Order: sequence, then structure tokens, then C-alpha cells
Amino acid sequence: MITFPSEDVPLYPCVLLLDTSKSMLRPFKADSGIEKIPINELNEALHSFQKTLIYENGESGKKNDYICDRIDVAIITFGGPPQVIKSFTRPDKLELPILVANGENTPMAEGIIKAIDVLVERKRYYDSNDRESRIPSIILMTDGRPTDRIDKQTLSITDKWKYAVEKVRQAKELIKAKEKTKDNDIAFVIFAYSTDKDCLSNLSEISHEEPKLLEKAKYKECLQLVSKTLIDIVNNQKDLHKEAGEW
Repeated sequence: MITFPSEDVPLYPCVLLLDTSKSMLRPFKADSGIEKIPINELNEALHSFQKTLIYENGESGKKNDYICDRIDVAIITFGGPPQVIKSFTRPDKLELPILVANGENTPMAEGIIKAIDVLVERKRYYDSNDRESRIPSIILMTDGRPTDRIDKQTLSITDKWKYAVEKVRQAKELIKAKEKTKDNDIAFVIFAYSTDKDCLSNLSEISHEEPKLLEKAKYKECLQLVSKTLIDIVNNQKDLHKEAGEW
């Protein structure tokens, strides 16, 4: 059963959309000179993300119930067919999975579409229970190019990618019009991060802001920034899209 983080407070839904393709096993040398594996770094980053949201000092100590009551987190992976591996819940109830990089491809468009569908379903659930919510976010993290953007036979843009791009465009229009939903569309913001600089031009097509390059798989630093920005937004009751430049 899907539950709310808490009662009678505005909710801030956030989907972590994570690449678990096999390329996430490719080792790299960190600044320390030690060889590391991207998927291991991402798993560690998730724990840091969660702790920053839960505890007032970021790692341990007194729990921040104010934040935990308001942030609603889900995790989706897209190494292979997209999977909702953790449905929406409050940060302190989130049982983090151990991500495994075993996907044969990187179906990013499918992952984005899945994330949007999950947000639409969650928004309907909020509305049916008279719960106030803010504009949701999708945090996309990858190490390579989407494998479902170009049709290998026709060398043209796939319908799935066009659909994902259109959904992002519609979300931007809703935000501009100060609307949260219209028909079957939902306002959301998506922020994209990649360790592959050659992928950034692709990501710019589906990102609310310019995509960011993560050098040497610094997922932990990235998700710490995301969590701290979420905390600031909640504490100051800001609109997420107005704080996009802080991510």
C-alpha cells in the first residue's frame, strides 16, 4: 500500500531516476588515485542523500521530522526495462536497495516516461485524498548516452524519445502558466547529470536546466547538493522551478 509521508502538510515528491546499465561497472581513478566502480559510488551516494534528509546535521544525530514529513521519495532504475524499485515514501522510511549494474542498454526515454507516469499516479492519489503538493522533481543520473534515442535501422529520432521531449516541453509550459496539471499532463522539473560529456547535448533535450557533468563519478557530492537544495526549498516553502539554478 502506498502511504503519505505525514498528514496535513504540503508534500514535495522527488523521483531518483538512475542508470544501472553494465557500463556502470567500468572502473575509474578517483582524485585519490584509487580505482573505483561507478555503481558502488552511486550506492554510497544514495545513503548520503538519505542521511542528509533525515538528520539535522546531515549524517547523524537528531532526526529532522519537519523534512521527513514533507519529502516524498521514489527510486526508478533504467538499466534495461525501467523498474520502480522503491515506491514513494518519506526519507526515514526508505529502505535503500543495493543497485546492481546489469542492464544491457540505457533506455533513458523509457525511464523518463516511467517517472512521469509514476508522478501522474502519485498526483492523482494526492488529489483524491485532498493533499497539497508542490511541483515534483526528477533527478536523472547516467554515465552514457541513451540507447533509445536513435533508431538503429532508420537512424532517425525514435517516437519514445520524441514523446519524452514533448512531455518535458508540456511540463515547462504548465509551469509558465502557473498550472500543476492539465488534462493528462503534469508540471514537473527534471535535472540531468552525466559522467559522459558527449551525452550532455542529448540530455539538454529532456532537462529543465542545462545538464551537469559529473567528473569522476562524483555521485555523492551531486546527491548531497540535491538533498540540501530540497531541504532549503522545504524550509523556505519555495517553488522548486524557481530554485533550478541552485542544483
